[in-house]
Amino acid sequence: MNKEIEKPQGRERALRYGLEIDRVPSRSDRDFTIEAASRCAGRLADPAERAPHLREEAADLQSRSAPARDSAALNNLAVAYSNCDLSVLSVSRYKKAFELGATLSASNLGYKYLATGLADEAKKLLQEAQAKEGCVPEVDRCLAAVTEKEAKETGEERARLEIARKHQEFLLCFGAAFISADTPPLDGRWGFSFGEISLKLSDTKLTGTAERTLEIQLSAYLLGLGGLGGSREPSKEIERLQFEGIVRGRTCKFEVKKDRRPQTGGPTVALASLLGDSQTVLEGYIAFAGDGDSGEVAEFSGGKPKTYSRIEKLRS
Repeated sequence: MNKEIEKPQGRERALRYGLEIDRVPSRSDRDFTIEAASRCAGRLADPAERAPHLREEAADLQSRSAPARDSAALNNLAVAYSNCDLSVLSVSRYKKAFELGATLSASNLGYKYLATGLADEAKKLLQEAQAKEGCVPEVDRCLAAVTEKEAKETGEERARLEIARKHQEFLLCFGAAFISADTPPLDGRWGFSFGEISLKLSDTKLTGTAERTLEIQLSAYLLGLGGLGGSREPSKEIERLQFEGIVRGRTCKFEVKKDRRPQTGGPTVALASLLGDSQTVLEGYIAFAGDGDSGEVAEFSGGKPKTYSRIEKLRS
């Protein structure tokens, strides 16, 4: 959020700590402003240097270049404090500026409230500002941002609760399956989110493989890189799925590897040494039903559940 600075039309603007002063300066004030701006330019370039001098310079500025009741100057001073990470002083000046009629300060302060989750406080402040004569349009925009943020977080809350519900349901199902004394017949062809695969249970190991042919359209760059003369005919690759799992009760902890290899004689053979085999690994847990014809799956990524799905044994 870019903090708004008061910009009075037809007034001289003196830059100092990023703020603009709303007044017609006298000759001595102009000399002071030029001198102060020059003195502060070097300090602003170095964050470590600007903070120690800010309070002294700001107090000096208030006393010599801005009347105490000048709401625009107070708003600009609040912006300067905020830019120097002096949040307590910044909020104080915003409030004072708003008391003196600067509705722009309400917008600036509203964004600060919103950033810390104080949506109700922001709306109350902004609605009060809307009732003032000459309210700036930034107030309406800030109020719209508050409403939008509330709606967005409400949507995110629903999505997170839905994920939590699915996680809870899977854990309940998995717990009952884990302590089951019997393992149902699992041999057969299964349909997973990553494709169909035939599985076979041997002792506690559940394994299976599947292959399919894919058509790949290579870019002109890769064709040239492989020395293929720019032919743009689709290339065929073989994708091989390898499933390995350990079964306990009616549960299975599994891992699936996907390997892609160029089809023998295909144009991508020349690129294989450059690109290598593409391989991804999928892992997760399955809670099989008592009859062994279906199951609930939790796919994991980075050690955390990613997606939930249902699988079924396919009939011929």
